[in-house]
Amino acid sequence: MKTRVEISRDGVVVGHGRWTDDCEIVDCQAILGPDQDASDETYEELCDALAELPRIDDQWRGPVSVERPDGTYAVEVVG
Repeated sequence: MKTRVEISRDGVVVGHGRWTDDCEIVDCQAILGPDQDASDETYEELCDALAELPRIDDQWRGPVSVERPDGTYAVEVVG
């Protein structure tokens, strides 16, 4: 199952993707940082934060956010 998510940086939407049962954000082309390595780290931190969310009626609830050197990133489950 894949759940739609919206990713923002400092309150501005930067991308949409899907959160999988394998605890990964996929189908999002946004670069979440100054380079690919930083982006990969940001995605990993967001996935870790999402994995900690409780599931209610078999759905993850949020949003979650992580602080990174270039801003605050947040993920909200949108469907």
